[in-house]
Amino acid sequence: MESGKNKVEEADEIKVKVVDKRSSTSDETEKSQGSESASSKLPTYVESLQKELDENKQKMIELSQLVRKSQKENEDFRLRLTKDIERRVLNGKIKFLEDMLELLDNLERGLNIAKEKKDFDSFFDGIEMVKKQFQQKLKNSGVMEIESIGEDFDPKYHDAISTANVDKEEIDGKVIEEAQKGYFLEDQVLRPSKVIVGKFEKQK
Repeated sequence: MESGKNKVEEADEIKVKVVDKRSSTSDETEKSQGSESASSKLPTYVESLQKELDENKQKMIELSQLVRKSQKENEDFRLRLTKDIERRVLNGKIKFLEDMLELLDNLERGLNIAKEKKDFDSFFDGIEMVKKQFQQKLKNSGVMEIESIGEDFDPKYHDAISTANVDKEEIDGKVIEEAQKGYFLEDQVLRPSKVIVGKFEKQK
């Protein structure tokens, strides 16, 4: 009996330890897969950033090239414009001088005729003809006389050098004499007229 009892006691003392290897294996597998997934994503993200950086660098290079090209085109255009303006100014000077030389020729011819004939009337007619030609040349160039006599004094067009008493009230403030003609160039005053302005004073 004692022998059977001892066997039971020995059996009670034996401890059975059960380990669930499935759970451990599953956890390790998930950790391994997660690590592999993270490691596989990281290089892909870096590569994406590197690709984007390369693309931006290329865009910057292209933009820089476009800016340099635009600057060169602007400089070329500025040079062409400057040369064109200089050419136009030179052509204008040439045309003006050609007109002046033509008038000088006519004046010399008139003086020679007057010298030969010693005729004042011929001399006067020649000078008058040159004057009209000169006025026509100015008109063709856009230069027009400012009408002053009898007009109201206007500081935009007239330069009053003095005043003169007048006996009519309606002449007060009007130009009564022109000391020097004024001229327009297109719509701009080239030179104001130097004038004398009427001043009416009421009798006390």
